[in-house]
Amino acid sequence: IVEVSEGALRDKVGAYYLADEGRLWRVTLKEGKLYNTNDIGETYELQPLGDNRFQPEKYPTDTFQFERDEIGGLAPGAAKKGREVEPGEGACPPFSGSGYKLRLSWATGSATYQPVDLPDPKSIPYADYAGEYFSDELTASYRFKVEQDALWLRVNGRRWERLEPTIADQFIVADRIPHDMRVFH
Repeated sequence: IVEVSEGALRDKVGAYYLADEGRLWRVTLKEGKLYNTNDIGETYELQPLGDNRFQPEKYPTDTFQFERDEIGGLAPGAAKKGREVEPGEGACPPFSGSGYKLRLSWATGSATYQPVDLPDPKSIPYADYAGEYFSDELTASYRFKVEQDALWLRVNGRRWERLEPTIADQFIVADRIPHDMRVFH
């Protein structure tokens, strides 16, 4: 583990999104240390291995690499007023954050998370999403309601689940469990 300046750590703070799977991670700075909160709510320290390379305390065989491209310091595909989608990746909304992308590597592969701006939950018109929708393909009824300043979902006769916004016009179940890949647009 190496020393990294607080300024260098602060540059990595933000939200990172894996479009293909709807996963959103939040990197924060607290008391001179970086922390990641993953898509299932686990928060753990990112221990520095270099200025841009970190080892997640909870997953010691993985590495986080914060990457910029060589031109202008922005991640590939980034533009000053938004982010263009790179070939082969899912749609990703505009961002105005750090310009870093986050590459997670593990023993059998890797995934690249793109930086995103999170919507302000107070500015989301939840009532616009309320209603009942039916999927013929899944033979499922999806009911959305607004309660307690949040959007709630009920699929068929299951229990109501609170949704949380991830990026613009997208929600996930607030109490997500591992391998819950449901993303609602």
